[in-house]
Amino acid sequence: MTASERGAIQFGDTQIAYAVVRSWRRKKTIQITIDREHGVLVASPLRTSAKIIADVVRARANWIMRTSQAAASSPERQQLVSGESLPYLGHRGPLAVVATNVVGATVRFTNSTFEVAVQQSLEGENRRAAIAKALERWYRKRAEECLEERVSYWSLRMALKPTRVLIRGQKRRWGSCSLDGTLRFNWRLVQLTLSLIDYVVVHELAHLRVPNHSPLFWESVAGTLTDFKLRRKQLKQDGATVGI
Repeated sequence: MTASERGAIQFGDTQIAYAVVRSWRRKKTIQITIDREHGVLVASPLRTSAKIIADVVRARANWIMRTSQAAASSPERQQLVSGESLPYLGHRGPLAVVATNVVGATVRFTNSTFEVAVQQSLEGENRRAAIAKALERWYRKRAEECLEERVSYWSLRMALKPTRVLIRGQKRRWGSCSLDGTLRFNWRLVQLTLSLIDYVVVHELAHLRVPNHSPLFWESVAGTLTDFKLRRKQLKQDGATVGI
């Protein structure tokens, strides 16, 4: 990323600084992105005036503020190297990466340690991508096992039965319930404590009975988990710390 110029606009008591990256390939549209390292980036056609760019930034100021705050509170992307740690069922285990003659990368979880063997010839971003892919496969498998067991457990107690349970990689949702009775859960749930996993499972099962978030729905959740409000609050806090 090479910024050709910089600018700033005033939004209430806040000054929003931005970097402009001009390109001859971009014909009409101006795109704004938020980058943890570089801040607010504005991709612009080559001959767009500074005033027009500033006007577009000003028009998107609300979105920029919200997105910047969310990015600041989200965890930094891990490099996935030895010495870091990864979450599993609410605990963090050390990561040990060893270069070997495997193709891609493989994961073993031994004595609470994530042991990753990675292809020796891989370097930089390719190495990290291979490790991340292997870890996601491992987490998805654990999520399938864990969530099938928890859904079965709570289904009996709530007298509700989904048609099927699927593991997905949603970016913004922990779970969902379709009209056909299919429950979908985010594989990242398995990084959280069992208490929070159970809250999400009960929440989605309750949607089989009440397909909205009306008072009747929350009564159904409370009838199973009396402390659901505490769990929901904890999920918002802990959920922002997971991922790879």
